[in-house]
Amino acid sequence: MNNLYKYNDFLFESIINDIFLLLESDEPSPTFTWDVKKETEKPVEEKPVTFEWDLTKPNTTSTVLDKLKSFLSKLPKEQIVKYFYKLLDKIKLLPEKTRRKLLVNYASIFLLFCSVGYLVDYSVDHKDDKIVKEFVKVTKKASFEVSQKAVALTEGDYSSDKGDTGNFVDFEMDGKKLKRFIGSKYGISAPVLMKYLGKLPKKEDMINLSYETALDIYKNQYWDDQKIERFCNQSVADVVYDGCVNQGITGMKSVLRNVLRDNGIEISDDVNPFEGDYIKQLNSLEQNKLFDSIKNYREARYKEARTFKRHGAGWLDRLEKITFVD
Repeated sequence: MNNLYKYNDFLFESIINDIFLLLESDEPSPTFTWDVKKETEKPVEEKPVTFEWDLTKPNTTSTVLDKLKSFLSKLPKEQIVKYFYKLLDKIKLLPEKTRRKLLVNYASIFLLFCSVGYLVDYSVDHKDDKIVKEFVKVTKKASFEVSQKAVALTEGDYSSDKGDTGNFVDFEMDGKKLKRFIGSKYGISAPVLMKYLGKLPKKEDMINLSYETALDIYKNQYWDDQKIERFCNQSVADVVYDGCVNQGITGMKSVLRNVLRDNGIEISDDVNPFEGDYIKQLNSLEQNKLFDSIKNYREARYKEARTFKRHGAGWLDRLEKITFVD
Protein backbone atom coordinates (compact mmCIF):
# COMPACT_ATOMS: atom_id res chain seq x y z
CA MET A 1 0.00 0.00 0.00
CA ASN A 2 2.90 2.37 0.76
CA ASN A 3 4.25 1.82 -2.75
CA LEU A 4 0.79 2.61 -4.13
CA TYR A 5 0.66 5.89 -2.21
CA LYS A 6 4.15 6.80 -3.42
CA TYR A 7 3.15 6.05 -7.01
CA ASN A 8 0.02 8.19 -6.74
CA ASP A 9 2.04 10.98 -5.11
CA PHE A 10 4.50 10.81 -7.98
CA LEU A 11 1.69 11.11 -10.56
CA PHE A 12 0.15 14.04 -8.73
CA GLU A 13 3.51 15.81 -8.46
CA SER A 14 3.96 15.40 -12.22
CA ILE A 15 0.59 17.09 -12.78
CA ILE A 16 1.57 19.92 -10.41
CA ASN A 17 4.82 20.31 -12.32
CA ASP A 18 2.86 20.57 -15.60
CA ILE A 19 0.63 23.24 -14.06
CA PHE A 20 3.60 25.36 -13.02
CA LEU A 21 5.29 24.93 -16.39
CA LEU A 22 2.13 26.20 -18.07
CA LEU A 23 2.00 29.06 -15.61
CA GLU A 24 5.46 30.11 -16.66
CA SER A 25 4.50 29.95 -20.34
CA ASP A 26 1.19 31.73 -19.63
CA GLU A 27 -0.70 29.43 -22.01
CA PRO A 28 -4.29 30.71 -22.48
CA SER A 29 -7.00 28.81 -20.65
CA PRO A 30 -9.51 26.88 -22.78
CA THR A 31 -13.19 26.34 -22.25
CA PHE A 32 -13.87 23.85 -19.47
CA THR A 33 -17.34 23.22 -18.08
CA TRP A 34 -17.89 21.60 -14.68
CA ASP A 35 -21.13 20.69 -13.03
CA VAL A 36 -21.03 20.69 -9.23
CA LYS A 37 -24.46 19.05 -9.09
CA LYS A 38 -23.07 15.73 -10.29
CA GLU A 39 -20.62 13.50 -8.49
CA THR A 40 -18.66 10.86 -10.31
CA GLU A 41 -18.89 7.40 -8.79
CA LYS A 42 -15.58 5.98 -7.62
CA PRO A 43 -14.49 2.53 -6.42
CA VAL A 44 -14.63 2.03 -2.67
CA GLU A 45 -11.14 0.52 -2.53
CA GLU A 46 -8.19 2.45 -3.81
CA LYS A 47 -6.49 0.87 -6.79
CA PRO A 48 -3.35 1.76 -8.72
CA VAL A 49 -3.96 4.81 -10.90
CA THR A 50 -3.15 3.99 -14.50
CA PHE A 51 -3.45 6.22 -17.55
CA GLU A 52 -3.15 6.18 -21.30
CA TRP A 53 -1.49 9.58 -21.65
CA ASP A 54 0.08 10.51 -24.95
CA LEU A 55 3.41 11.92 -23.79
CA THR A 56 4.32 12.97 -27.33
CA LYS A 57 1.73 15.75 -27.24
CA PRO A 58 2.75 19.14 -25.81
CA ASN A 59 1.10 20.12 -22.54
CA THR A 60 -1.75 22.59 -22.73
CA THR A 61 -4.21 23.63 -20.05
CA SER A 62 -6.73 21.25 -21.63
CA THR A 63 -4.44 18.24 -21.44
CA VAL A 64 -3.38 18.99 -17.86
CA LEU A 65 -7.01 19.44 -16.81
CA ASP A 66 -7.78 16.09 -18.40
CA LYS A 67 -4.89 14.47 -16.54
CA LEU A 68 -6.04 15.91 -13.21
CA LYS A 69 -9.63 14.86 -13.85
CA SER A 70 -8.56 11.34 -14.84
CA PHE A 71 -6.30 11.06 -11.80
CA LEU A 72 -9.01 12.12 -9.34
CA SER A 73 -11.68 9.94 -10.95
CA LYS A 74 -9.81 6.81 -9.87
CA LEU A 75 -9.46 7.78 -6.21
CA PRO A 76 -11.77 7.36 -3.20
CA LYS A 77 -13.04 10.58 -1.65
CA GLU A 78 -10.67 10.63 1.31
CA GLN A 79 -7.70 10.51 -1.08
CA ILE A 80 -9.23 13.25 -3.25
CA VAL A 81 -9.35 15.45 -0.16
CA LYS A 82 -5.70 14.67 0.54
CA TYR A 83 -4.62 15.85 -2.91
CA PHE A 84 -6.91 18.87 -2.74
CA TYR A 85 -4.96 20.17 0.24
CA LYS A 86 -1.67 19.23 -1.40
CA LEU A 87 -2.62 21.49 -4.31
CA LEU A 88 -3.65 24.33 -1.97
CA ASP A 89 -0.34 24.05 -0.11
CA LYS A 90 1.52 24.34 -3.42
CA ILE A 91 -0.20 27.55 -4.52
CA LYS A 92 -1.02 29.38 -1.28
CA LEU A 93 2.09 31.59 -1.36
CA LEU A 94 1.71 32.67 -4.97
CA PRO A 95 0.60 36.23 -5.86
CA GLU A 96 -3.16 36.74 -5.47
CA LYS A 97 -3.95 37.09 -9.18
CA THR A 98 -2.03 33.91 -10.02
CA ARG A 99 -3.49 32.06 -7.05
CA ARG A 100 -7.07 32.94 -8.03
CA LYS A 101 -6.44 31.76 -11.58
CA LEU A 102 -5.17 28.39 -10.38
CA LEU A 103 -8.03 28.01 -7.91
CA VAL A 104 -10.59 28.68 -10.62
CA ASN A 105 -8.92 26.53 -13.28
CA TYR A 106 -7.60 23.58 -11.30
CA ALA A 107 -8.83 23.45 -7.69
CA SER A 108 -12.41 23.71 -8.95
CA ILE A 109 -11.94 20.35 -10.73
CA PHE A 110 -12.13 18.66 -7.33
CA LEU A 111 -15.78 19.75 -7.16
CA LEU A 112 -16.56 17.22 -9.86
CA PHE A 113 -15.98 14.53 -7.27
CA CYS A 114 -16.63 16.12 -3.86
CA SER A 115 -18.90 18.91 -2.67
CA VAL A 116 -17.48 22.14 -1.27
CA GLY A 117 -18.79 21.16 2.16
CA TYR A 118 -17.02 17.79 2.07
CA LEU A 119 -13.70 19.38 1.12
CA VAL A 120 -13.94 22.28 3.57
CA ASP A 121 -14.86 20.00 6.49
CA TYR A 122 -11.23 18.92 6.55
CA SER A 123 -9.84 22.48 6.77
CA VAL A 124 -9.72 22.26 10.58
CA ASP A 125 -6.80 19.85 10.16
CA HIS A 126 -4.77 22.53 8.37
CA LYS A 127 -3.07 25.39 10.16
CA ASP A 128 -3.69 27.99 7.45
CA ASP A 129 -7.28 28.02 6.21
CA LYS A 130 -6.99 31.38 4.40
CA ILE A 131 -6.50 29.60 1.08
CA VAL A 132 -9.50 27.37 1.86
CA LYS A 133 -11.73 30.41 2.38
CA GLU A 134 -10.42 31.87 -0.86
CA PHE A 135 -11.28 28.64 -2.68
CA VAL A 136 -14.85 28.82 -1.34
CA LYS A 137 -15.10 32.41 -2.55
CA VAL A 138 -14.03 31.74 -6.12
CA THR A 139 -16.17 28.61 -6.54
CA LYS A 140 -19.45 29.67 -4.94
CA LYS A 141 -22.44 30.67 -7.04
CA ALA A 142 -24.39 33.92 -7.04
CA SER A 143 -27.99 34.02 -5.83
CA PHE A 144 -30.85 35.12 -8.08
CA GLU A 145 -32.99 35.99 -5.06
CA VAL A 146 -30.37 38.42 -3.73
CA SER A 147 -29.86 40.12 -7.11
CA GLN A 148 -33.60 40.32 -7.75
CA LYS A 149 -34.24 42.06 -4.43
CA ALA A 150 -32.00 44.92 -5.53
CA VAL A 151 -33.70 45.15 -8.94
CA ALA A 152 -37.19 45.04 -7.41
CA LEU A 153 -36.39 48.14 -5.34
CA THR A 154 -35.70 50.19 -8.47
CA GLU A 155 -38.36 48.82 -10.81
CA GLY A 156 -41.83 50.16 -10.12
CA ASP A 157 -45.39 49.50 -11.29
CA TYR A 158 -46.80 50.25 -14.74
CA SER A 159 -44.95 52.96 -16.70
CA SER A 160 -46.72 54.93 -19.44
CA ASP A 161 -43.64 57.00 -20.32
CA LYS A 162 -43.77 57.52 -24.09
CA GLY A 163 -40.25 58.95 -23.99
CA ASP A 164 -38.90 55.53 -23.08
CA THR A 165 -38.03 53.53 -26.20
CA GLY A 166 -38.40 50.30 -24.20
CA ASN A 167 -42.12 50.93 -23.89
CA PHE A 168 -42.72 50.31 -27.62
CA VAL A 169 -42.64 47.21 -29.79
CA ASP A 170 -41.77 47.11 -33.49
CA PHE A 171 -43.90 45.03 -35.86
CA GLU A 172 -44.88 44.80 -39.50
CA MET A 173 -48.34 44.98 -41.04
CA ASP A 174 -49.07 44.92 -44.75
CA GLY A 175 -45.37 45.39 -45.45
CA LYS A 176 -45.16 48.51 -43.29
CA LYS A 177 -42.91 48.85 -40.24
CA LEU A 178 -44.91 50.11 -37.31
CA LYS A 179 -44.57 50.78 -33.57
CA ARG A 180 -47.09 50.07 -30.85
CA PHE A 181 -47.03 51.63 -27.41
CA ILE A 182 -47.29 48.98 -24.69
CA GLY A 183 -45.61 50.52 -21.65
CA SER A 184 -43.56 48.59 -19.10
CA LYS A 185 -44.12 47.10 -15.65
CA TYR A 186 -41.81 45.78 -12.94
CA GLY A 187 -38.95 46.61 -15.32
CA ILE A 188 -40.25 44.27 -18.04
CA SER A 189 -39.98 46.15 -21.33
CA ALA A 190 -42.45 45.87 -24.17
CA PRO A 191 -40.11 43.86 -26.48
CA VAL A 192 -39.33 41.42 -23.65
CA LEU A 193 -43.04 40.84 -22.97
CA MET A 194 -43.65 40.26 -26.69
CA LYS A 195 -40.89 37.62 -26.73
CA TYR A 196 -42.34 35.97 -23.62
CA LEU A 197 -45.91 35.88 -24.95
CA GLY A 198 -44.85 34.86 -28.44
CA LYS A 199 -47.26 37.34 -30.00
CA LEU A 200 -47.83 41.06 -30.48
CA PRO A 201 -48.96 42.31 -27.06
CA LYS A 202 -51.50 44.97 -26.20
CA LYS A 203 -51.24 47.70 -23.61
CA GLU A 204 -53.65 45.71 -21.42
CA ASP A 205 -51.27 42.74 -21.42
CA MET A 206 -48.63 44.88 -19.76
CA ILE A 207 -51.04 46.54 -17.33
CA ASN A 208 -52.29 43.11 -16.20
CA LEU A 209 -48.81 41.61 -15.90
CA SER A 210 -48.45 39.97 -12.49
CA TYR A 211 -45.26 40.15 -10.44
CA GLU A 212 -45.10 36.33 -10.49
CA THR A 213 -44.99 36.38 -14.30
CA ALA A 214 -42.41 39.17 -14.25
CA LEU A 215 -40.29 37.10 -11.87
CA ASP A 216 -40.51 34.11 -14.21
CA ILE A 217 -39.31 36.30 -17.10
CA TYR A 218 -36.45 37.68 -15.01
CA LYS A 219 -35.32 34.25 -13.88
CA ASN A 220 -35.47 32.54 -17.28
CA GLN A 221 -34.62 35.21 -19.84
CA TYR A 222 -32.15 37.27 -17.85
CA TRP A 223 -30.60 35.16 -15.08
CA ASP A 224 -30.66 31.58 -16.38
CA ASP A 225 -30.08 32.30 -20.06
CA GLN A 226 -26.97 34.38 -19.24
CA LYS A 227 -25.76 31.88 -16.61
CA ILE A 228 -25.27 34.73 -14.12
CA GLU A 229 -25.19 32.31 -11.19
CA ARG A 230 -21.70 31.31 -12.36
CA PHE A 231 -20.27 34.61 -11.12
CA CYS A 232 -18.54 33.87 -7.83
CA ASN A 233 -19.00 37.31 -6.29
CA GLN A 234 -22.57 38.37 -5.49
CA SER A 235 -21.90 42.09 -6.04
CA VAL A 236 -20.49 41.42 -9.50
CA ALA A 237 -23.54 39.27 -10.29
CA ASP A 238 -25.79 42.10 -9.02
CA VAL A 239 -24.25 44.76 -11.27
CA VAL A 240 -24.30 42.41 -14.29
CA TYR A 241 -27.90 41.29 -13.71
CA ASP A 242 -29.13 44.85 -13.12
CA GLY A 243 -27.39 45.87 -16.35
CA CYS A 244 -29.12 43.10 -18.30
CA VAL A 245 -32.47 44.29 -16.97
CA ASN A 246 -31.97 48.04 -17.38
CA GLN A 247 -29.56 48.32 -20.30
CA GLY A 248 -30.37 45.13 -22.17
CA ILE A 249 -28.57 41.83 -22.57
CA THR A 250 -26.91 43.03 -25.78
CA GLY A 251 -25.60 46.08 -23.93
CA MET A 252 -24.15 43.97 -21.13
CA LYS A 253 -22.46 41.64 -23.60
CA SER A 254 -20.66 44.69 -24.98
CA VAL A 255 -19.71 45.81 -21.45
CA LEU A 256 -18.24 42.42 -20.57
CA ARG A 257 -16.32 42.20 -23.85
CA ASN A 258 -14.67 45.52 -23.04
CA VAL A 259 -13.81 44.36 -19.52
CA LEU A 260 -12.32 41.11 -20.85
CA ARG A 261 -10.18 42.99 -23.38
CA ASP A 262 -8.96 45.38 -20.70
CA ASN A 263 -7.64 42.33 -18.87
CA GLY A 264 -5.82 40.90 -21.85
CA ILE A 265 -8.49 38.34 -22.78
CA GLU A 266 -9.24 38.30 -26.50
CA ILE A 267 -12.87 38.15 -27.59
CA SER A 268 -14.48 39.19 -30.87
CA ASP A 269 -17.67 41.21 -31.18
CA ASP A 270 -19.67 38.22 -32.40
CA VAL A 271 -18.81 36.06 -29.36
CA ASN A 272 -21.14 35.84 -26.36
CA PRO A 273 -19.17 36.54 -23.15
CA PHE A 274 -21.83 34.73 -21.11
CA GLU A 275 -20.92 31.47 -22.86
CA GLY A 276 -17.88 29.22 -22.71
CA ASP A 277 -14.98 30.06 -20.43
CA TYR A 278 -15.39 33.81 -20.08
CA ILE A 279 -17.25 34.01 -16.75
CA LYS A 280 -14.68 31.62 -15.33
CA GLN A 281 -11.91 33.96 -16.47
CA LEU A 282 -13.70 36.95 -14.96
CA ASN A 283 -13.92 35.03 -11.67
CA SER A 284 -10.13 34.74 -11.63
CA LEU A 285 -9.73 38.55 -11.58
CA GLU A 286 -9.67 40.80 -8.52
CA GLN A 287 -13.39 41.11 -7.90
CA ASN A 288 -13.47 44.68 -6.56
CA LYS A 289 -11.62 45.93 -9.65
CA LEU A 290 -13.86 43.85 -11.91
CA PHE A 291 -16.93 45.36 -10.25
CA ASP A 292 -15.64 48.92 -10.70
CA SER A 293 -14.77 48.27 -14.34
CA ILE A 294 -18.26 46.95 -15.11
CA LYS A 295 -19.84 49.96 -13.40
CA ASN A 296 -17.65 52.37 -15.36
CA TYR A 297 -18.57 50.82 -18.70
CA ARG A 298 -22.24 50.77 -17.74
CA GLU A 299 -22.08 54.47 -16.88
CA ALA A 300 -20.43 55.22 -20.22
CA ARG A 301 -23.24 53.40 -22.05
CA TYR A 302 -25.86 55.37 -20.15
CA LYS A 303 -24.22 58.64 -21.17
CA GLU A 304 -24.22 57.57 -24.83
CA ALA A 305 -27.97 56.81 -24.77
CA ARG A 306 -30.24 59.03 -26.86
CA THR A 307 -32.58 59.69 -23.92
CA PHE A 308 -29.84 60.35 -21.34
CA LYS A 309 -30.95 63.95 -20.75
CA ARG A 310 -34.44 62.73 -19.89
CA HIS A 311 -33.57 59.62 -17.84
CA GLY A 312 -29.87 59.97 -17.07
CA ALA A 313 -30.12 61.21 -13.48
CA GLY A 314 -32.33 58.27 -12.51
CA TRP A 315 -30.12 55.77 -14.31
CA LEU A 316 -26.94 56.99 -12.61
CA ASP A 317 -28.64 57.06 -9.22
CA ARG A 318 -29.73 53.46 -9.76
CA LEU A 319 -26.17 52.45 -10.69
CA GLU A 320 -24.64 54.29 -7.75
CA LYS A 321 -26.78 52.34 -5.28
CA ILE A 322 -25.16 49.06 -6.34
CA THR A 323 -22.13 48.69 -4.08
CA PHE A 324 -19.37 46.14 -3.74
CA VAL A 325 -19.24 43.67 -0.87
CA ASP A 326 -16.36 41.19 -0.75
